[in-house]
This record gives sequence, C-alpha cells and structure tokens, in this order.
Amino acid sequence: MANDVFTIASDVEVSIYTYASNTMIWSVSRWDEDNWATGSETLDWQNVSADVVSVSTSNGFEVQRGYTRPLASTASIIMQSTDYDPAMNSLIRPGTPVRIRVRPNPDTASTTWVTLWQGKVSDCKVAYSTQWINTIILECENNLRDVVNYVSQTGISVANPCYSTDFWSVISADTGVTISQSGAPGLVGYDIEGYTTTSPVDYGTLVNHLSDTNLGALVYQPQLSADSLYYYTWYELKNRTLDADVVFEAQASAIANRADFDDIVIGFNTDQFVNTLHYTTAGGVDDYSQNDDSVAIAGQLWGEVFTRHYYAADADAAAAIVTATIPTQLVEQVTAPVLYRSGQVNEYLLRDPLDVAQVVVSNDKVEIDEVFFISGVNHEITVDGWSATYKLWKGR
Repeated sequence: MANDVFTIASDVEVSIYTYASNTMIWSVSRWDEDNWATGSETLDWQNVSADVVSVSTSNGFEVQRGYTRPLASTASIIMQSTDYDPAMNSLIRPGTPVRIRVRPNPDTASTTWVTLWQGKVSDCKVAYSTQWINTIILECENNLRDVVNYVSQTGISVANPCYSTDFWSVISADTGVTISQSGAPGLVGYDIEGYTTTSPVDYGTLVNHLSDTNLGALVYQPQLSADSLYYYTWYELKNRTLDADVVFEAQASAIANRADFDDIVIGFNTDQFVNTLHYTTAGGVDDYSQNDDSVAIAGQLWGEVFTRHYYAADADAAAAIVTATIPTQLVEQVTAPVLYRSGQVNEYLLRDPLDVAQVVVSNDKVEIDEVFFISGVNHEITVDGWSATYKLWKGR
C-alpha cells in the first residue's frame, strides 16, 4: 500500500553538473587505464546523493531600516567522495552547477521532484584524516550573486521617465539571468528617473536603488523556477489577498495547511524599522519624513536613502509609507519539522520567500493570530531528519 514515507537516503537528490565519475578526461581526471574512456563524455546532472552527509540551504532577503536588501541564496553540502574530490577531479571547482531536489511523494508521485535550491559552487574545501579519508565541503551560491556583483563596463541607457521593468530588462540582458516582473505600469509602481551613462555601472547598487524606489524586493523562488529571479514592487504585494500558504499552529486542528513547529522567536526587531527618513532622489528631491507617534514610542530610528523617483510627489509618498509602521512585538521566525511523525513530507512547508505564513498560538503565555510574509527559508537536511526555519516579515 502506498504510504509516501520519505527517506533521506532515497528521496533527497544532490546533483553536480559534470561528467560521469567513470569518464577519464585528459588534464581533468587522474590517470586510471582501467577506466580510461569507458564513460560518456557528455555533461549531465550526476547524482552524488550516496556520498552526501548533510545539506543546508539559505534563501531570502533582509529588511534594513524599512527597505529590503537581496541576499544571495546559499547552500552548503558536506560529502565524502573519491570521484568528486576537487583534488582528484578538476571539474569540481567554483562555477560548477549544483542542484538539490526532494521527492515529497515517493510512492504516489515517484517521478515528481521539487527543486529546493539550484546554483553554483563558490568554494570547495577538503579535510583529510590521517588515513586520507576526505570530508568535502561545497559552499554554493545562486545566480542572484551574478546580478548584484555585476559591473557594466560600457554603461547603460534607459529612457526617462520609465518603470522598473525597463531597468530589469537591461540587467537581465547584461547578466544573462532571467528576472521576471509585472509589465503593467499600474502594478510596477512609481515612475523612475532614467539612466544614461558610458561609465561603469555597479548593478548591486542599482538593484538597491530600484528596490528602494518601488519599495520592492528581488527574490529567488525555486518552487516557481529553479534558475530565475523575481522582482515584486510593494504595489503588487499590498494588493495581494494574503491567504496563508501555511499555518503554524500550536494546537492540533483540522486546518488542512497547518504545520507543527518546534521553536518560535518573538521580538520587536527594530532594525527593520525607520521613523525618521532623510531621502534624496536622482530627480533632485532632498527632504525627510518623520513619524512622530513612532518616535514618541520607540525613540528616533534614523535612516537615509537614495532613490530613482522621477516625481517629487512619488518620493514623498514612498517615504511616508516606509516611516508609517510603528514597531510592535511580532513573530520573527519559526522553526518546524518538515517530516510528519508518520514519515511523510508536510508539503505546505515547501515554501519560497514572499509566500504567506500565519502563526496561531493561544495559551496562558502567548496570544498570537497574525499573517506574515516569509522573508527567508533555511533548510537543514541530515541523515537524522529535515527541519526548516522561516524568517517572517509583517510588511509595511
């Protein structure tokens, strides 16, 4: 009888995009005449799961003084292997593609795999015992790093005024990374000051300017696409119907998408807020916005920002939105077991940044029933089990 019991050994797939381990290639693999030229010389995803000890991933964005900042999604893979030891196989190096997938329903959907993370090796470290048994640590980052680290040496040219879509199109074309965003001006957000220069342009700084101007967020959502990025403006986010994708609930109930949790962190998280904001724009606006009610409660939380607003009224309106929120005690993060006690995967915990989580707790110590955006998802998979930590953001 199908029961979809998930096992770490069979239903977690860690793959490296390289040649098969029995392919001996000149100047790449160590000489072994028994294996020389016996394998296929075609690059493909090679499943190395049998050699993997543990996998951890981190994906999301951070909120600083009212604004989002993209974070490169990372993965750390610990493994033992002779075939894929960087000292033995020079194709295991920075830039080698890596993929982590899981099979939530191994019985009823045995061919359906969900990508938890995909990116490239950024560093390889190998430790050896006195018997020369290796422990390999692959540190990996996804293609968001390629965007924020990119510098356009030839400059860029974007019409004036424009929308964020115009900039994202240029950035996507230059970096080769697909960045999806809404094309409807009413949802894209504020009109933006154009940009024409032949000087080098730091895209990391430009990405922050665009996010600050439209109060948006650039995120990696592997459940939607393993190798694309998504940009959302605040106009898009605030117009969503915030139905919870997962409900973290302390008490058992009949809610279909509920999840148990192990730990919960509650705090004011004042680093995310600003109540006195000095802002300047590419269009020449130089002003400030202050929330006196927030200052009276929390003291002055100062911030400074440069944006690409085209109209002064837009800059004023955006600043007022950023300073409007007063710090209150909220859930900052939740840690939950991804596997039920019966061994199945709770698929409601396979979440992306900017999915929606609800936290419901009612006891003599804590009373909570709030809805949040998920700002970060960290998975930890070992031979002993699978847990995930979700960082939460109330939004503006």
